[in-house]
Amino acid sequence: MININRLHPLLVHLPIGMMFFAAFLFILKKWKGTTQYDSSISLALICSLGTAIFSALTGWLLSNEGGYDANFLFWHKWLGISTTLAIFLLLIIYKNKNISKYWSSIFFLLTLVLLSATGHFGGSLTHGLDYLFEKENNDNALIINDLDESMVYQNIVQPILQKKCITCHKPTKKKGELDMTQIASLMKGGKSGAIFNHEQPQESEFLKRILLPIEEEKHMPPKGKKQLTDDETALLKWWIENKTCTACKVAEMNGREDVDPILQKYIKPKNTIHIANIDALTDKQIASLRANDIQILSMAATSPLVALSLQNQADISRATIKSMRRVSENISELNLSYANMNEPLIDFISELDNLQKLQLQHTQVSDKAISKIKKLKNLQSLNLYATPVSDAGIDDLADIPALEKLYLWQSKVTPEGIAKLQKAKPLLQIYGAVDESIFGKADLKPPIILADTDLFEDSLTVKLKTGFRNSVLHYTLDGTEPDSTSAIYEQPIKLTTSCMFKAIARKKGWGTSEIGNRQFIKIAHKIVEAKLSKPPSPKYPGKGAKTLIDLQKSSADFRNGQWLGYEGTHLTATFELEQADTVSTVFVSALSDPGSWIFYPQAIHVALSSDGQNFEKVSEIQINKDHRDGVELGYFDVPFVADKSKFIQIEIKSMLKNPDWHPNPGGDSWFFIDEILVN
Repeated sequence: MININRLHPLLVHLPIGMMFFAAFLFILKKWKGTTQYDSSISLALICSLGTAIFSALTGWLLSNEGGYDANFLFWHKWLGISTTLAIFLLLIIYKNKNISKYWSSIFFLLTLVLLSATGHFGGSLTHGLDYLFEKENNDNALIINDLDESMVYQNIVQPILQKKCITCHKPTKKKGELDMTQIASLMKGGKSGAIFNHEQPQESEFLKRILLPIEEEKHMPPKGKKQLTDDETALLKWWIENKTCTACKVAEMNGREDVDPILQKYIKPKNTIHIANIDALTDKQIASLRANDIQILSMAATSPLVALSLQNQADISRATIKSMRRVSENISELNLSYANMNEPLIDFISELDNLQKLQLQHTQVSDKAISKIKKLKNLQSLNLYATPVSDAGIDDLADIPALEKLYLWQSKVTPEGIAKLQKAKPLLQIYGAVDESIFGKADLKPPIILADTDLFEDSLTVKLKTGFRNSVLHYTLDGTEPDSTSAIYEQPIKLTTSCMFKAIARKKGWGTSEIGNRQFIKIAHKIVEAKLSKPPSPKYPGKGAKTLIDLQKSSADFRNGQWLGYEGTHLTATFELEQADTVSTVFVSALSDPGSWIFYPQAIHVALSSDGQNFEKVSEIQINKDHRDGVELGYFDVPFVADKSKFIQIEIKSMLKNPDWHPNPGGDSWFFIDEILVN
């Protein structure tokens, strides 16, 4: 038998859709100045009114079931009734030709406002007030750092309840009058009384409900909701059998041996790399690596660890492996994508105790090789995209202790194999399908933007190049994202003004590439002198203040002598123009390389002066760019109202300390700058 009041969540969406459709037609009618949509608008309003009446009636009946926040329920109920009444009045006004059409517009707007407010409070009743903005719960929210010292309720039970139970049992939606967000309300129970029986734990109502077959009406979580896993059920059962102790540590609980295999799956391994005991690479070692065509992708300013790349090398020789073996303890990242795999290379990889990230995509790495790689105790990320690795390697993959991310798209591992691995390692993030953040949406590479420099005084010629035949290149010069309607590149482009150059490649049957971009800046004012409030670090002095005005844009290598590096401090730089002139923008070139402790500035302040003594602040920007991976160059422009000035003072605010997510949280952070331009 149908429970009519339960139809409310279904019916409530009908008047919303119909009302917005009617409003759309009404706007279209006004825009075109026609009456051809009148009958459609009237029909949409009639249908909206009818479904609104049924929604209000079923909602009223549903509210009598209880379990909802009284304040939200009050507003949702009466706003819903007001909305129904507003639709009724709107229909009368719209159909009555004796009433000014001005009132139709007013009531359309009023009805849509009421409808939106009603929907807001309805959504808040069901999902909570912060539903749209709250951070999504991780499917693997249960993480244990120190097993014996972990608090059972806080670190194990509460994350499970948060993930699987609290959506229906919280202050704004208390199904069965049960609130599970606080210990006191959880122990108090709901309208049927306490849900835990401390004298006879096996008789606890909560335990009975979660153990019922999913087909049963009283099974919790309800059918259609995300269900408890076998591990989660066993952990909750263990906690209940220990009389739901809310202040006990794992080591203090009975029956620990029964759940220990489960708890071990959720232990987050500790980093065992001790960089204090590792010497930094010498110039001789760096030269040896480069002589063997080994790229050093990053080398942290205050860390001896390095990232190496042998990408696309078809013949990795023993001499190459030997040069890497001399610095094996320094290697934290190794990129071997598209490279040849051989037995000596696999043996070498298995010796890298400090390796944290290994990229083997598009190689012939085998299941046998995985049995050796599993020895890597600090390996956190492993990319096996498009490799022959199969289900035969699942057990070995599960044995890699610190593994956090695993990429298996287009490998031979089956969905069943992935499910088996996920069950063995619940904390492991497995990418079994294409992950756009790693591989991108397109098969085409973005065009290469070629120019002699990023900075120019008069004009500059820019060319586009792509390695894909018969592809069409589109570009924009105003910073907007190019698409199929943007200008088509046919010949070199002459720039005479500053611009953000963006380009894409398109090819039939291939889709569209990602966007390639490059910023070009025309130098409008010549700076004759620069002064720094404090000298840069002796490690990265560049050419002093001249580095900022030599018009030589640096590469992404912060060790090349063209950057000024500052550690754990802010900086103020003062610039003098050749002559007083009108200025309106300042550009600051900076570097981000989090793996090397280098971050973009947090803010830039600009002040102007005519005499070099008295400065007036004219503008500032906050830089909220959370760049975490790889190396990135950025120009940050600070615009302000055009003013005549001869001296410009720029204050660069540093992050000062590494963020919490960094491998060295709280340590002194760096910022690097190389060019400051005034336009």
